[in-house]
Amino acid sequence: MRILFAALCLVGFAIPYAHADFRIEENAKAQLLVNLHPDARKARLYSANFQQDGLIPICSEVQFTDVDDNSIKFTVLATGTEYTYIHHRAGGQYFELHLEQIFGTKCNQAALDNLSATDKTGVKLGKALPGMTKAGVVFALGSPPVLYTPNQDNNEWIYYRNRFVKNYYYFDEQGLFTRATGIH
Repeated sequence: MRILFAALCLVGFAIPYAHADFRIEENAKAQLLVNLHPDARKARLYSANFQQDGLIPICSEVQFTDVDDNSIKFTVLATGTEYTYIHHRAGGQYFELHLEQIFGTKCNQAALDNLSATDKTGVKLGKALPGMTKAGVVFALGSPPVLYTPNQDNNEWIYYRNRFVKNYYYFDEQGLFTRATGIH
């Protein structure tokens, strides 16, 4: 599968996704389905979803400028900033599957509108706040890497701060965020 995917990218094919009307290809536009947390200084993100200090807000419109099997480049249209999004093995899943969770034709505004006030605040800040639902945390931080959190029904999620530091996020029996440890 990876060899076929690499071959298709080399000859200029787009990355197909479960959304029949959506493809990641050069010059295509998309919206972010979750907040992204880039290394703002290096304008870089990783599929391991490192929780860096930058914030690209959910629903931001982007345009893809370069696409290959291990990375994509996109520009946030509101700011003109170009970012490189790199596949990282610590993400625990194929790059193309990961990207389906990040980019789409339209963000889910109805789901965002139905969030609690606490969830909405956390999403706006790009942070997990006590009392947020699991859905709110995913919108705020993106999904945790499946390598360490293969099931989001669990009440302990692990995100990376960087390739050396893991942060643990805890939820109560009702699925509400309670606290995080390892935050620097």
